[in-house]
Amino acid sequence: MSLPRLILTIDFGDVYPGQTVTESFTISSLGDQYDYTLTLEACVPARDMTPRLLVEKDPAEAESEPKASIDGRIGELTGTGIFDQNQNDTEDKWFVTFFVPNELSEGGYECQISIKHNINTEPPPPPPQSDFILMPIGAGNASYFAVQYPAEGEHWQKVDEEVSDGDATYVADSASDMNNWDWYNIDDLPSGITNIYGITLSAVMRGEGTDMTNGFFGLRTSDGTGYWTLQKNLTASYQLYSVPWIINPKTGSSWTVEDINNLQVGFFVDMSPYSVMYATQIYVLVDVTPQASFK
Repeated sequence: MSLPRLILTIDFGDVYPGQTVTESFTISSLGDQYDYTLTLEACVPARDMTPRLLVEKDPAEAESEPKASIDGRIGELTGTGIFDQNQNDTEDKWFVTFFVPNELSEGGYECQISIKHNINTEPPPPPPQSDFILMPIGAGNASYFAVQYPAEGEHWQKVDEEVSDGDATYVADSASDMNNWDWYNIDDLPSGITNIYGITLSAVMRGEGTDMTNGFFGLRTSDGTGYWTLQKNLTASYQLYSVPWIINPKTGSSWTVEDINNLQVGFFVDMSPYSVMYATQIYVLVDVTPQASFK
């Protein structure tokens, strides 16, 4: 059994290049012995803030569990904690440190961390049936990838399957002489949706060559801005990669139906030498399940 996920926003305020800014928060037990998991869900702006975040537990916490930390990769790494009533352990303090790079512009920055309390360590349940999966349905603003397989048809038709089909259909590029990208339009949400509590972008990709670090996937908002995930160390076999965006990176606010209906999704390949990126599937999971949040 697990309890509702809580979303905590860490606001660093206005920061300046070269600064180191630290904020803290405390997690309290819920009246029984629980373990919990923390996950870095989102950063605003995402590309500027990762991987320069460190989320770590107060080393003064006298617990048997090892020191836990999150190193700043959105949605990929988690920290864990345990409350033990027998040890009078009812609170854990965590620190969030933002190492502001010299090249970052002055401005307001924040990150979001989800906190999930559990009564046991059973794996989380699958997404509820009320959530929606939105697939590519047409070409977006760019189709620059050099290869599509099979050759007939359009790029978006190679990544729109509900179940990944591997090399049966894919788009690919090495981008050895320039950066390239592909964008695809996706389904609209059905009518009647009033609240959106976050989205998760998922893609299935693989690499080929000696330097397989050139794989990105991301979102394009209605103003034409692309928000790419962290660079992926691709493997020779297809892998599923997923990144949550709890808030809209364009507005810094909760997603709206209009935001979702104007999204494009796609892939980006940089100029890493001797490397090819293959992409066979991409989709958006829209979370319409209510979530509790910190104030």
